Amino acid sequence: DEAFPRHLARFAKDPLYRGVRVGGAEVRRALDEKPVRDRLALLGDNGLTLDVLGGPDAAADLAKLAKELPGLRVVLNHVGGARVDGKPVPDGWKRGLAALAGVGDRAYCKVSGLAEATGRRGGDAPDDPAVYRPVLDAVWELFGDARLLYASNWP
Repeated sequence: DEAFPRHLARFAKDPLYRGVRVGGAEVRRALDEKPVRDRLALLGDNGLTLDVLGGPDAAADLAKLAKELPGLRVVLNHVGGARVDGKPVPDGWKRGLAALAGVGDRAYCKVSGLAEATGRRGGDAPDDPAVYRPVLDAVWELFGDARLLYASNWP
């Protein structure tokens, strides 16, 4: 909201504060509404990062936003909401990630949430690496070793 710049200025003074995480809907809103986009641009002005959690369409939207805000560093969480099932990755998902990777060295992809993306619950994630390979190969090909972040999800 309108208080965002004031709050951000306060938080940005703390060196432990690295940025904000929003959902894909907020990215779409920023694409449609200049005041929201201007507030997100303040993250880049302060050397902070925008982390985005969204579904398979989030990468394409985030790529558009990053192109409009050239000072902003962005991270797409949970490999962009890909389904992890051992099957070839969907073309639309890969195109969106390719657009984001094309933004350059200020766009990153977080490898996390893979077990949850299998649809299994209760610690019953597949232990066969082949199940994860199509998604992992795709993000490695697009982002390389320098722009992939590895994290757990709810450790």
